[in-house]
Amino acid sequence: MSFRRFVYLVTDDARSRDYFLRRIDMSRFFLPRVRTTSAGGRPNDKVVATDQTGRNLLYDAKHGSVRTLNAPTAPKLAPISLAVVNNLYVLDSFQYVPELNLWFGLSCAYGEDSLICASDLNVTPPTASTVWEDLTPPNWIGTWSRLVHLANSKFCHARFFETMHPEALCHQESVSRFVVFTGLEVKGGKEGERPLSVVKHRSVLYSLDYGIMKWVL
Repeated sequence: MSFRRFVYLVTDDARSRDYFLRRIDMSRFFLPRVRTTSAGGRPNDKVVATDQTGRNLLYDAKHGSVRTLNAPTAPKLAPISLAVVNNLYVLDSFQYVPELNLWFGLSCAYGEDSLICASDLNVTPPTASTVWEDLTPPNWIGTWSRLVHLANSKFCHARFFETMHPEALCHQESVSRFVVFTGLEVKGGKEGERPLSVVKHRSVLYSLDYGIMKWVL
């Protein structure tokens, strides 16, 4: 499976009601930097958006153009755009990682999804274990997390936080929102190897300003 280079962050601007799309290059989150097969240009910079009314739009970032697409065959209650890669199967909040033959997902701890767990569903009864716990700095309030498999036992762990500022004069300035993207690599776990362990590579903090988290795709 080839390395999935980009992860997309969608936020809702609480002021203008617009949606913003950020493309995060995950190859720079790992040391040494992951080499990708794409060379020159951005041929796949296209985003499809759909709403509850069945309207579809295709945005081509390379050419800066927008065009309509055919409507879906059935109405969608709460549609989102999904990036699908080979051999990735999603069940609730867990996803299958073929190179480790395990299912990975997030589990709640201290009121937030900060634990990364692995489960082997090929044995009876199934086994599960915690392989990584990311600590939360003091005065940071964790609100949501997302784990994205990038291939080759590498993951993107996106964690959303808030900090409170009681001295602020208005409500919008009393809360700061941001997200931290972290590159994680799972070691071991295969037959005859040491138990699972996680190597934490690089983390980057992105301010959401007035944005409200929507999706990590």
